[in-house]
Amino acid sequence: MAEQALQVQGEAPLSTGGAFLAMIERASRDPSVDVVKLQQLMEMSERVMRNEAEMAFNSAMSRLQPRLPVVSKRGKIEFKGTVQSKFAKYEDIDSAIRPLLCEEGFSLSFDSEMSPQGIVYHGTLAHAAGHSKRASMILPADTSGSKNDIQAIGSTVSYAKRYIVGMLLNIITKDQDDDAQAAGWVTPEQLKNIEDMVLACEMNPPALASFLKFAEADKLREIRARAYDRVMAALRAKEKQHREG
Repeated sequence: MAEQALQVQGEAPLSTGGAFLAMIERASRDPSVDVVKLQQLMEMSERVMRNEAEMAFNSAMSRLQPRLPVVSKRGKIEFKGTVQSKFAKYEDIDSAIRPLLCEEGFSLSFDSEMSPQGIVYHGTLAHAAGHSKRASMILPADTSGSKNDIQAIGSTVSYAKRYIVGMLLNIITKDQDDDAQAAGWVTPEQLKNIEDMVLACEMNPPALASFLKFAEADKLREIRARAYDRVMAALRAKEKQHREG
């Protein structure tokens, strides 16, 4: 069918699915049209509209993917004062992606149900055109860290949301330390060496402020990697002087 046939004078061109609907509407008013053929037209129209919705979804996703940011892992799981692992908090993920999703007509929703294996969590990424994608995972309640029942459920829900969104959108996360290294700051190991030496020197606030000025940094973690050797040499000399009184 030519494109001109899909357009009513003075109106925007119809999509293929819209053209089918317009044709079905006209056919439904024609008493000579066979009911079986009308049903076939309706089924064909539904298939075409589903295909158009999926194409719109995929097109929006292809635009969205390169714009999705890498999210820093600000959450920590600690045991007896020791960090066992780090993770990106759901609120950080949501804050980073929500404006981008809205721009492309996407929305996220979640629901859950009980199963013999645990709680099944579902996440749905829906597009304004009508197509959607779903991801699910089964989790037991997170009772680690002496959580009560309500806290355990809340922790599990947050965990499920993080990983389901990651599956749906391929979200990449990284340690905050990576940000520091990208900025040219000292590594975590180098920072610990500096902190240990500062403690050994027993610096008071004025002495620490003077040292930071020498290191050309506002904070210890913001000392540049290129200054590490110079800074450590100065700290060793100061520590020796401190020991010898």
